[in-house]
Amino acid sequence: MKNKFLFLAVLILMAARLSAQTISHSFHSTSMSDALRYLSTTTHRYVINFAYDDLEDFKVTTDVRGQSVPDAIRQLIGFYPIGMKVVSGGKDDKGRQLPDMIFVECTQKEDRKLTGRVVDEKGRPMEFVNVAVLSPRDSAFINGGVTTASGDFVIPCRPTDVLVSLTCIGYRRVVRHVSTAQLGVLTMRPDAYQLKTVTVKGRHKVEREDRNVYTFSEAQMKAARQGQQLVATLPGLRFDLLSGKIATLSGKSLKILINGIEANDNDLKALRPKDIRNVDYYVVPPARYTDAGTVLDIHTRATENGYAAGFDGWQGTKEGFNNTNAYIKYNHGHHQLFTRAAQRTGLRRTRSLHLQKW
Repeated sequence: MKNKFLFLAVLILMAARLSAQTISHSFHSTSMSDALRYLSTTTHRYVINFAYDDLEDFKVTTDVRGQSVPDAIRQLIGFYPIGMKVVSGGKDDKGRQLPDMIFVECTQKEDRKLTGRVVDEKGRPMEFVNVAVLSPRDSAFINGGVTTASGDFVIPCRPTDVLVSLTCIGYRRVVRHVSTAQLGVLTMRPDAYQLKTVTVKGRHKVEREDRNVYTFSEAQMKAARQGQQLVATLPGLRFDLLSGKIATLSGKSLKILINGIEANDNDLKALRPKDIRNVDYYVVPPARYTDAGTVLDIHTRATENGYAAGFDGWQGTKEGFNNTNAYIKYNHGHHQLFTRAAQRTGLRRTRSLHLQKW
């Protein structure tokens, strides 16, 4: 009987320790600073370091369920231009364990920030709307962000005279010429043409513990010329005209995988939209890709025998700018042979030839 009570006591202690190591809490339009301050009161293992004023404007709305403190912070950060680093605490002079340190800071040091909220035609907050800040002179990209679950966005931006572009699948693009930092409420309306002609089937987004899984509608696949254009419609991503590549709105680095194998934009261009089954979207990259800010793993449907080829070109007549890119790919079963060549501002880069197995 005593052994049974002892065993039960051990289980209770283990359960208590496990519950103490995880966080479950709902945040609604809470400033990032207040959210971090709350998390710091729930743990003795970590000391959270951050500059209160730098993060005060970033609002978070999310439900944290059974997460460790670092994972909870990663979930709060989401698409914001905020970085986090965990440093092991080690031991003091007497051999006692010191708490681990977590450093959280804004990666874009601007005193001025554009803030606003995006809602639909019924006044409901819209999540995952891409917000791009552009130059009024030539529509050059300045900075960008993504709306939270409460429709809020916060974008560090030094220029005072800018264009703000809102895009979301199934809705008309909204462009506003603004000169103030507080944009207030912006309304997006459905694209009537898409609603009349296309029936969207299935779920667009499925949330996993460590990533979001996105699928594409028939409308998206029909509107995209090749795989790169299709993937660029995902939240937090944009197509960079200067480089001809997909980039993040927040400026974080991006790593592209196809079926778990490192790839690039040319590989995406060689994919037909209908070949893409879904995309694993890691805002917090897996451990082996810690150097990347965002990781995309594109999963394809069953491979087919055949080839794909393409050519892209941009030419600036006044500046003498030239950016051309050619690629060709041949598939046979799970094997792939592809080559690419590029030329920029008159300097030809080395051609490359690869044999790969998906």
